Amino acid sequence: MRSRYDGARTVTVTDLRTGDMIKAYHIYNPFANEYTITFFDNTRFMVFFEPEEPGSAYIYLFDGE
Repeated sequence: MRSRYDGARTVTVTDLRTGDMIKAYHIYNPFANEYTITFFDNTRFMVFFEPEEPGSAYIYLFDGE
């Protein structure tokens, strides 16, 4: 999830059958480390980021459709 963009993390959705990238989401938050990903169905998922230092946690909701 490290990004080639400074201060960003990248969430990449990939088709497991073909290996093709479906979508990439760039999250510009240098203060968070990805911790868990939860899928709600085939298109919706949540990424929970824990804080790097004492501070806020972050939750990002995605709809890949």
